[in-house]
Amino acid sequence: MRRIAHQRGVVALELPAVMLIMILMLAYTLFLGRVFYSYQVAQRAMHDVALFMATVPLIDIKSASLAADDAAFASAIAASELTDLDSGVVPTSVNLSCDFLSCSAGTVPGTVTAAVQISVFDDLFPGYTGLWTGDTGFSVVVISRMRYVGR
Repeated sequence: MRRIAHQRGVVALELPAVMLIMILMLAYTLFLGRVFYSYQVAQRAMHDVALFMATVPLIDIKSASLAADDAAFASAIAASELTDLDSGVVPTSVNLSCDFLSCSAGTVPGTVTAAVQISVFDDLFPGYTGLWTGDTGFSVVVISRMRYVGR
């Protein structure tokens, strides 16, 4: 009986410590899930943009004005697909290049590259994950590169 009386109040001390660790684990797990989901959406969007530009007909890619129109349409594809992202995700820049030059240059590229940089913010537990993400959010860069196969 004496041993049980000596252990009184231990649970009251252990519970806050365990709850803090559990809340931190939950916060970071949910935030990383959001980061991975955002990466998947951005990867799909950049893949579709690169696939579109890689299959643009040769006559279009040789003409600077038609290539510029196709590049603008590819950017519209990216903007449309990136709207699937949550409100806490901000695409900061979308870049489209053909052999590391502008796709509206009028030259036939060997490769087409589509890239986007997104910043993921935590809306659920900003007090816990804010130390990790800071004011700029968690930055994710997605790059998709394909060979030009247009004919």
